[in-house]
Amino acid sequence: MSYCLQLLFWEQVPQEPYLDGPKGWLVCILFFVDIPVALVAFSAMWDGKLAFGILLWGIGGSAWWLFLGWVIRLIYDSIQTHKKMSLDI
Repeated sequence: MSYCLQLLFWEQVPQEPYLDGPKGWLVCILFFVDIPVALVAFSAMWDGKLAFGILLWGIGGSAWWLFLGWVIRLIYDSIQTHKKMSLDI
């Protein structure tokens, strides 16, 4: 998921260097958000638990991004609700 989003960012503003400007901030955020599951999964693979690492990377990584999507949606909905309430006043 992270790599797909990074490719989308790269396509949106191709004339800028990869880590410069607003695109760089988005890439850095994606990197740090994606790193927890990747570190655990890849360390399991390096310890010789290849099948467990691949399952953790695939299933755990997907669950991690699903959880992050829910959190982002909750934040977005709360901001929209707050804006609507402030407009009603």
